[in-house]
Amino acid sequence: MDILLMDTIQQEVLALFREEIPGYLDSNWKEIPLELDSDLFEAPGDDLHEALDKFEKKFNVDLSQVKWSCYFPWENTPLLT
Repeated sequence: MDILLMDTIQQEVLALFREEIPGYLDSNWKEIPLELDSDLFEAPGDDLHEALDKFEKKFNVDLSQVKWSCYFPWENTPLLT
Protein backbone atom coordinates (compact mmCIF):
# COMPACT_ATOMS: atom_id res chain seq x y z
CA MET A 1 0.00 0.00 0.00
CA ASP A 2 1.21 3.47 -0.82
CA ILE A 3 2.82 5.23 2.18
CA LEU A 4 0.95 8.48 1.48
CA LEU A 5 -2.38 6.65 1.31
CA MET A 6 -1.61 4.83 4.55
CA ASP A 7 -0.78 8.12 6.29
CA THR A 8 -4.03 9.65 5.03
CA ILE A 9 -6.06 6.69 6.32
CA GLN A 10 -4.33 6.85 9.70
CA GLN A 11 -5.12 10.55 10.00
CA GLU A 12 -8.76 9.94 9.04
CA VAL A 13 -9.07 7.20 11.68
CA LEU A 14 -7.44 9.43 14.29
CA ALA A 15 -9.74 12.35 13.45
CA LEU A 16 -12.81 10.11 13.69
CA PHE A 17 -11.81 8.79 17.12
CA ARG A 18 -10.86 12.28 18.37
CA GLU A 19 -14.40 13.46 17.54
CA GLU A 20 -15.87 10.86 19.90
CA ILE A 21 -13.24 10.24 22.56
CA PRO A 22 -11.79 13.10 24.59
CA GLY A 23 -8.11 13.23 25.39
CA TYR A 24 -6.92 12.94 28.97
CA LEU A 25 -5.49 15.35 31.51
CA ASP A 26 -1.86 15.08 32.53
CA SER A 27 -0.57 15.78 36.05
CA ASN A 28 -0.64 19.54 35.32
CA TRP A 29 -4.26 19.39 34.14
CA LYS A 30 -3.17 19.95 30.56
CA GLU A 31 -5.33 18.12 28.02
CA ILE A 32 -3.43 15.56 25.99
CA PRO A 33 -5.23 14.69 22.75
CA LEU A 34 -5.80 11.15 21.57
CA GLU A 35 -2.96 9.79 19.38
CA LEU A 36 -2.65 6.73 17.14
CA ASP A 37 -0.90 4.79 19.90
CA SER A 38 -3.18 5.97 22.73
CA ASP A 39 -4.47 3.32 25.08
CA LEU A 40 -8.27 3.16 25.00
CA PHE A 41 -8.39 1.11 28.20
CA GLU A 42 -10.02 3.91 30.19
CA ALA A 43 -12.05 5.47 27.39
CA PRO A 44 -15.68 5.97 28.42
CA GLY A 45 -17.72 3.03 27.13
CA ASP A 46 -20.34 5.17 25.40
CA ASP A 47 -17.74 7.27 23.62
CA LEU A 48 -15.82 4.21 22.48
CA HIS A 49 -18.99 2.49 21.29
CA GLU A 50 -19.98 5.51 19.20
CA ALA A 51 -16.47 5.82 17.76
CA LEU A 52 -16.42 2.15 16.77
CA ASP A 53 -19.87 2.41 15.17
CA LYS A 54 -18.67 5.35 13.07
CA PHE A 55 -15.43 3.50 12.24
CA GLU A 56 -17.41 0.49 10.97
CA LYS A 57 -19.59 2.65 8.74
CA LYS A 58 -16.93 5.00 7.38
CA PHE A 59 -14.32 2.34 6.61
CA ASN A 60 -16.73 -0.52 5.80
CA VAL A 61 -15.34 -2.75 8.56
CA ASP A 62 -17.38 -5.50 10.24
CA LEU A 63 -16.59 -5.73 13.96
CA SER A 64 -19.57 -7.96 14.79
CA GLN A 65 -17.41 -11.01 15.48
CA VAL A 66 -15.07 -9.27 17.94
CA LYS A 67 -15.42 -10.67 21.46
CA TRP A 68 -15.43 -7.34 23.27
CA SER A 69 -15.58 -8.99 26.70
CA CYS A 70 -11.98 -10.14 26.16
CA TYR A 71 -10.84 -6.53 25.77
CA PHE A 72 -13.25 -4.77 28.12
CA PRO A 73 -14.35 -7.39 30.68
CA TRP A 74 -15.56 -4.80 33.21
CA GLU A 75 -18.23 -3.70 30.71
CA ASN A 76 -19.76 -7.18 30.91
CA THR A 77 -19.35 -7.96 34.60
CA PRO A 78 -22.46 -7.84 36.80
CA LEU A 79 -22.20 -5.32 39.64
CA LEU A 80 -23.36 -7.79 42.29
CA THR A 81 -20.87 -10.63 41.96
